[in-house]
Amino acid sequence: MSSLSSRSSKKKRRAITDTEKKLIRDFYYKDPNTKPSLKTVQAWFEENYYHRVATSSLSEILSARYDHLSNVADISYPDRKRQRKSQWPDLENALHEWQVRMVRKGATITGLILQEMAGIIWDKLPQYQDQEKPHFSLGWLDGFKSRYGIKQVYLLVKSSIYKFILIYIN
Repeated sequence: MSSLSSRSSKKKRRAITDTEKKLIRDFYYKDPNTKPSLKTVQAWFEENYYHRVATSSLSEILSARYDHLSNVADISYPDRKRQRKSQWPDLENALHEWQVRMVRKGATITGLILQEMAGIIWDKLPQYQDQEKPHFSLGWLDGFKSRYGIKQVYLLVKSSIYKFILIYIN
């Protein structure tokens, strides 16, 4: 019984967004002559954002891995928490451009359509011709949506009965 109560009293972990990582980096590097200690950065972040960050996490955020956050004025996907690289970046860029064009034209784009279109685009890109065509699984689809900030929207469509249609938008 005591182990159950100790589990429920623990705070739930919360990932740090790219926006928060940029704020941490900006605070740390604002004065090029003097840099605050990790404990100072930790206290500042907790005081301003009501979230405690481990000093090991701060070290990683301040490392070269996140230099790209310091070099941009506006973060493309501010709520993103992880940097997931694409296995086929050219394919995904082309698919994302197609998806944006279709949504702007008013088309309904489902996950199945994205998977099918990925296969079609794969066949047209010469850089992938010598590779075996992958199976664009639901796991790949979730990763693609995450990398491009694509959200799911449920529409209620009235016909003879009500149906839910899942579409993806930026």
